Amino acid sequence: MDFGEVSRVLMADAAFSSQVLRVAEAERKLCDADYCHVGDSLAMSWNFSPELGDVIAHHHDQVTSETPRMRLLVQAACTAASMSGFHAAGPEQEWDPVRLELLLPQGSELRQPCGDLMEKGASKLNRIECSLL
Repeated sequence: MDFGEVSRVLMADAAFSSQVLRVAEAERKLCDADYCHVGDSLAMSWNFSPELGDVIAHHHDQVTSETPRMRLLVQAACTAASMSGFHAAGPEQEWDPVRLELLLPQGSELRQPCGDLMEKGASKLNRIECSLL
């Protein structure tokens, strides 16, 4: 099965499944791995830094107080993209300042972006996320 065929199967499964599977869930169902797992394996075989490998492997994981800062940045990009309608994988995200507070310098306030500022920021953050992978 070539990549194009796998992609078509995944998209059809995600689009038409009665359970409305997300892309990463469809990948795991079909291939026993998702793009995070594949990316992590590639990062190790290509000798990427452990920090970048962590981001690739875990950028859709739950945010905790121990989440590395570089992963938080990419997770913020994923959240901003999802909130702006550019959702790709994992659960769709609502604006939640608590999830992003760990990125801010001590004492800073986080406010919800508005209008096209949010869309422009999400687009730029999404490009950053993609360039890290």
